[in-house]
Amino acid sequence: AYQLYENGGLDMIAIDYLQLMEASYAKRQSRQEQISEISRGLRRLAAELKIPVLVLTQLNRSSVNERVDGKKVKREPTMSEARESGAIEQDANIFILLHNPGRDEMQTDNDREMWDNLDKQGMTMMRLIVDKNRQGKRGRLTVAFDGDHMRFLPIVRKD
Repeated sequence: AYQLYENGGLDMIAIDYLQLMEASYAKRQSRQEQISEISRGLRRLAAELKIPVLVLTQLNRSSVNERVDGKKVKREPTMSEARESGAIEQDANIFILLHNPGRDEMQTDNDREMWDNLDKQGMTMMRLIVDKNRQGKRGRLTVAFDGDHMRFLPIVRKD
């Protein structure tokens, strides 16, 4: 990364995904300590090179496996569900979660109709949840995900 940066060829680093990386002292550390070390190192790297570092991380399944009245229900995930370390949420400047809501999560007829229309077009509804943003707002954005072309598209509401 440093070499590419010095040669003027590095504007951003993308890590897919954090839990596949290994720390330098892997044998002597717990996995949680390794992930913490990696997370801190990536934060320092971003600061030193003054470029964004996009890190994908896996979440545990508690948002999918939550039970209410004995039934499994799906809910929006939170950044505290990042696997193997709280350091990930601590070190991040911005933490965005992706949530693919099911039709049963749609609250209004308009939302269910929009969900159905996207489904007919071979797309899915996706919520981008900005759960942490050190320099801006937090919130949610609902978009269409076109998996065939790996792109997110804006949704125009009829409300």
